[in-house]
Amino acid sequence: MKTFLKKNIYPISLFLITLMVALANFEPGTILSGWDTLHPEFNFYEYFRRVIFGVWQEHQGIGALASQAHASELSRLFIYYPLSFIVPDAFLRYLYFFLTLILGPLGVYFFSRNLIFKHADNKNEIASFGSGLFYLFNLAVVQQYYVPFEMFATHFASLPWLFLYAFKYIETKSTKSLLIFSLITFFSSSMAHTSTLWFVYFGALITTLFSYSLLKKNIQIFRASLILILATLLINSFWVLPNIYFISESGQRIGESKIHSLFSEEAFLQNKTFGTISDLLIFRNFLFNWGEYVGDNKFGPLLNEWSTHLDKPGVLLLGYLYSFIALVGILVAFFKKNKIAISIFLVFLVSIFFWLNVNPPLGFLFEFLQEKITFFREAFRFPFTKFSILLIFSFSIYFAFGLYFIIVFLEKLKGSRAFIKLGFFLLVLSFFYYMYPALEGNLISPSMKVKIPKEYFLMFEYFQNEPRGRVALLPIHNFWGWVYYDWGYQGAGFLWFGLPQPLLDREFDRWNPLNEQYYREMSNAIYAKDSDLLASVINKYDIKYFILDKSVIAAGSDTKSLFYAETLDLLENKLKFKKTGQFGDKLSVYKTNQALGSYAYLLNKPISVSPKAEAIYKDFAYSKYGDYITFGKELDNQVQIPLRNLIDNHDRVILPLKVSDGQLGLALKDNVNRNLEIPSLKTLGETFSFDLIANKNASRVSLSLYPRFPIKNSQVSSLPITSEIESKEDLILSINKNKFLTENLPQDTPLSLGKISMELNKDNFITVYEDKNEANINPDFSNITYFLNPCQDTKKPLYGINFTDKNSLSLFGEEVKLCFAIQLRQILPNLEVNPSEELANLLLNIDYNYKGIQPPYLCITPKNSLKCLSYFPKKIEKEQNSQTVSALHEIKISEIDNLELKIILDATFLPGKQIEAEYNEISLKIANPLYSIKIPKELIDASLSESYTIDKANTLVIPFSGDEKLSQDITKFPVTGGDCPPASPRGAPQNQKNIEKDTSGQFIRYSSKEGSYCDHFSYDSLSPNQSYLISVVSRNVKGLPMRMCVNNITTGRCDIFAHLTTSQPFKEEYFLIPQRARQA
Repeated sequence: MKTFLKKNIYPISLFLITLMVALANFEPGTILSGWDTLHPEFNFYEYFRRVIFGVWQEHQGIGALASQAHASELSRLFIYYPLSFIVPDAFLRYLYFFLTLILGPLGVYFFSRNLIFKHADNKNEIASFGSGLFYLFNLAVVQQYYVPFEMFATHFASLPWLFLYAFKYIETKSTKSLLIFSLITFFSSSMAHTSTLWFVYFGALITTLFSYSLLKKNIQIFRASLILILATLLINSFWVLPNIYFISESGQRIGESKIHSLFSEEAFLQNKTFGTISDLLIFRNFLFNWGEYVGDNKFGPLLNEWSTHLDKPGVLLLGYLYSFIALVGILVAFFKKNKIAISIFLVFLVSIFFWLNVNPPLGFLFEFLQEKITFFREAFRFPFTKFSILLIFSFSIYFAFGLYFIIVFLEKLKGSRAFIKLGFFLLVLSFFYYMYPALEGNLISPSMKVKIPKEYFLMFEYFQNEPRGRVALLPIHNFWGWVYYDWGYQGAGFLWFGLPQPLLDREFDRWNPLNEQYYREMSNAIYAKDSDLLASVINKYDIKYFILDKSVIAAGSDTKSLFYAETLDLLENKLKFKKTGQFGDKLSVYKTNQALGSYAYLLNKPISVSPKAEAIYKDFAYSKYGDYITFGKELDNQVQIPLRNLIDNHDRVILPLKVSDGQLGLALKDNVNRNLEIPSLKTLGETFSFDLIANKNASRVSLSLYPRFPIKNSQVSSLPITSEIESKEDLILSINKNKFLTENLPQDTPLSLGKISMELNKDNFITVYEDKNEANINPDFSNITYFLNPCQDTKKPLYGINFTDKNSLSLFGEEVKLCFAIQLRQILPNLEVNPSEELANLLLNIDYNYKGIQPPYLCITPKNSLKCLSYFPKKIEKEQNSQTVSALHEIKISEIDNLELKIILDATFLPGKQIEAEYNEISLKIANPLYSIKIPKELIDASLSESYTIDKANTLVIPFSGDEKLSQDITKFPVTGGDCPPASPRGAPQNQKNIEKDTSGQFIRYSSKEGSYCDHFSYDSLSPNQSYLISVVSRNVKGLPMRMCVNNITTGRCDIFAHLTTSQPFKEEYFLIPQRARQA
């Protein structure tokens, strides 16, 4: 025993050190889960089934071709499953990662000792031991294990052993070595879960073997190398062949998915940021610039413990010192003409090339490959994950040579034995100091060690006894395939590992565009609160079960976006679904009325519909016809539904439609000259747009409301809705928050006053005000209680107010968004509620003179809200240094106690400078309604109820609402500052926002370095009951393109989340904002 210990002291020491690291990173009572994760132990039978029949993954939503090499997991199951009889399931994943952590450094040690040095004397043992320590203790391993994923750990553990026995075989031609190599090859095949990693390894193996063959100039070695390569292909063919099939059939689809296209460029630019020599030498990469949820609705740096540690004295210096020793080792290897080490050099150089990517010195070549080869661009979005382990493996081998050189040098000194012992002790100690957070338990992130509530496992047991119907997961608040739970989990998800049923989850949207289309339709139905549409989606996608999980949180977002109460109302009250499972307080299962059947079935004479839809929110064809098909040639289809192919999966309008400012509509062309059937338009939404025409005749003014139908050349004939009012010079008409002035109307000449949206399924009212004020109020701010506070949290609030007169004030602030508010009841204390619902409003005319570098921001808001009620700018007179503003605000008298007069000053857009805004001579004038005219809903329904046909509708204009207030110049909006935190933990971002002007007009230029800049423009008057098109003109000078979120205040989520153009010239893009919340 003593002899054995003495002979193997170095590998035993390496084993014990690695074991110490493993034990430090184990947290009893937890399971290792989060980020990207695999959990076959949740349901071994189902996982075996999915692996063995792995070409088609039925469990991924509506099903998908296996984009990942699921079959490669078979080899790991042969390890996991037997271990599950020995250790608890919660420890299985820990154990696998700890085994890989132990095997990797030992493999490097034996590779160095048995192949590089070939005979075991003390200095060779120390050098080999040092190479094993280097392979274990470096930042690349930290980043691979901090958010652990099995395929990278498998790659880390198996790589040195594969190379060890590959070289053993080609040198000895030993059948035993070939057999061991084959066994390791099979058990390492699970590194191919994402196949790119395996193909990179395979390329490195071929490169190394052929390099060695050329160096040795031995045909026998070349033949042996071919045998190894063929054996590798043959052993892995059980997953390689299905993977090649996927790449050929559906490989391009992944890049087209919304998640992928939004994430890919950012992912690569993160790698580009760390593609420097200084970061390469210490193996620091993108995870040091990544974030994680840290609680309290905030995000923080992912590797916070390690970033703090690297700032300590001498830590980075040690990292650079180790790499310097390795670089010296390269020279030693070439000087000693060690052919094995030299044969690895090409792999070393290729790994460096990919690490540096588009950065000098060979960045031009990388960019060329990205531009010319689509597969190259997609496969190497994250060069670090594919090449970092190859890089540290080659560094470790050269580190052994560098250490060997140092030991040889020390042997020449007097007392060399003491120097070598001291040096060995200091080497080990320095590695411990360099990787100290790993010894504290931070090799694996603390946030990956979670306690999954038992309720989930009870739910898995429940579904084991249920038929295999499709399961939909709620809430469905965003499209990212990333979920956060209030009990600590954050990652891609884990439910499908325990469920035998297919699960409609965002993680699978990348693998099949129809999964992404499901999300679009389901989220639209949920957030529109449309039970009929939801029932149609359930039927279309054969959904048998809903899982509603209230422990899901909207990390970093508005919690109301989860829509829990509204979702429960849809499931329980409107659709009357039965709750068949309740697990704890937060996890519920509902069973729908959908009949169970086969996921694949034959259609009997289905109707054919064109065009093919890439992205739609409502499938009108399915709602009307049920199951349908689409032929490739448009004329082969029986039914054409215009605008089915209006948008892509980023909500971007892709049809060649001409937006005409003069016509205010979308011009649609059909070269086939077919007739177009227009259905009853009253069923298509909550509101409809009408033209308001006024005709003054003697003492009366006739009002006519014409529906804004789709037209061909001329207005489709329609009887208008008509009414009359008394003819007075100065009247103000109010219809659904729209204001119209009747002054200066010509006699006996119909004149368009504008466009309005009439609400369907309810009565509408025209309220008539006389433009003559009954009361003029000049508030005395010195005698009124006011509130002055930052509108949002700020680190250093510096602000104040000066009252320059009784009804005049000046706000000032620095780097703060400031809110001044007065309760409206204090200004109008004597208002009484009118018992008549039609006359329950009044019109406030607020006048003031404004001085400031921003546009004015004074309006009426609900208490504790920044949302202005709709108002009409009656008059704005601009002078050299000021402007006089007169605006009409219509309010309900019954709500006056919940309303405020609010002034907002945003002083965040010029850091370090004080911003001031003056509001002088503020006065309020009150106009009470003269009378109100009711427009019964029956009249509106009648004007829209009939369907009609347009003959040969080759050119058709679909009109806009005509509300010109929606198309304001955003450079004239109140200037705002960046309102999102820095994204980079490396330091404060450098941001700028400037309003500039060139020959094409004014525009806003944004710039941001090492961080994010968020700006916003508010359209508070938009109703969510309508759909909208938004036009954005932008360009991307360099770097990441801008991202746009159209945030819905009602639902608390982004109705649109898309990147803008990557084009350098200015480009106009149109996006569709779908109708969302319906009226209660």
